[in-house]
Amino acid sequence: MLRQYRSKARGFPRAFVFPDSVRGLIRPDQRVTASDSVYDCGTLPRKSALVRLMSMIEADGEWTIERHLQGAPASAVELYRLFIRAVGQIGPFGYAVSKTTITLKGSRRGFAGARPDRHGVRGYMDLQREVRGPQIISVSPYTKRLFVHHFRLTAPADIDDDFIGWLREAYAVGAGHHLVARPASADDRSSIT
Repeated sequence: MLRQYRSKARGFPRAFVFPDSVRGLIRPDQRVTASDSVYDCGTLPRKSALVRLMSMIEADGEWTIERHLQGAPASAVELYRLFIRAVGQIGPFGYAVSKTTITLKGSRRGFAGARPDRHGVRGYMDLQREVRGPQIISVSPYTKRLFVHHFRLTAPADIDDDFIGWLREAYAVGAGHHLVARPASADDRSSIT
């Protein structure tokens, strides 16, 4: 039986539905997000119970990759698959699926996301610098070191060498390379002395 539970745990919606069998597994002082409980249960208590919880929730209508692809035009689905193949050639990654997008996760964090729509594929990628190109529709600062780039792909030709280079940079962000201290440039060193 499902019972509504008003969680004080950060990361869960205020009225998250927990099955009776797993109530009390998440303490109010824990920092837990739904994507952590699905894809990185190693730091959470009773891993198998949390995985069962998330699979129960998924069975009740959670968003999946297949659900995003349903009803999309065949050309958009094929373009999405080309995008995923391009990222797959860079290296291994995981998924975090939500209602708004399919996020691609590196070893440290999500680095890009995409979903097919009636015009092609809409998505985003996190880079350490601002880039401009025909695929990029907007750029905004995300953190002190990262910029989020929203893109639209309308044809297979949009996945060109420049775009794949940006995906490589985003993949490095997913691996945590943006957290490594950058060496000081000559200008930085001269201002210190």
